Amino acid sequence: MARGPAEIAHGQMFIGFFINVLLCGIMITQVYLYGVTYKKDPKWIKAVVYLIFLADLMNTGFIFAYLYRSLIKFYGQVEVLNQADWIFATDPALTGIIACAVQMFFAWRIKILTKSWIFCGIIAAMAVAGGVAGIWTAFEVGRTPTFTQFQDFKATVIVWLAAEACCDVLITGILVLYLVCSDMIIDRIIRVTVQTGLITMIVASLDLITFLTDPTGT
Repeated sequence: MARGPAEIAHGQMFIGFFINVLLCGIMITQVYLYGVTYKKDPKWIKAVVYLIFLADLMNTGFIFAYLYRSLIKFYGQVEVLNQADWIFATDPALTGIIACAVQMFFAWRIKILTKSWIFCGIIAAMAVAGGVAGIWTAFEVGRTPTFTQFQDFKATVIVWLAAEACCDVLITGILVLYLVCSDMIIDRIIRVTVQTGLITMIVASLDLITFLTDPTGT
């Protein structure tokens, strides 16, 4: 059976949104547990956690609003399915900002653990590059709102997603290597570190591969 225009344009996005909602529920639980467990954390760390939490909630809300507008409000209008708007453009911007904030926090943690400004600087530079490229991608979406023309600014998207993926690999590798070499072999910490970095790296890589191979631009 041939796929309809809505499935072609937004089928993958809808599946991704469903997974995002599930992860958002997990995140709400994690933030609650953090708030009741780590009450003595420095205020700036709490601010980072809650700002990232707020940004992620906003991102989920914007994606819902865009899908509702495209699939419900303008149901049956095929031309709308091929067009992005400012709501859609918030996704790369917020994703880039969230990733940058998380990776900068890890850069600080690695500086504390390894005492190395070099590792910290490399990770921070890659995090900022990914964040800036994500924001610039949002600008490009606003300037070129047609999905099939997204390939026109693929260089910016490549920088955004590749920087995030490489940064995640570097963070995971440095943390695991340090914990092992310093005899701080804490299985649970290493396992969580590898799994978290691996998952985010795989997602960013798949996102990049899909973007480069999908002619629809979605």
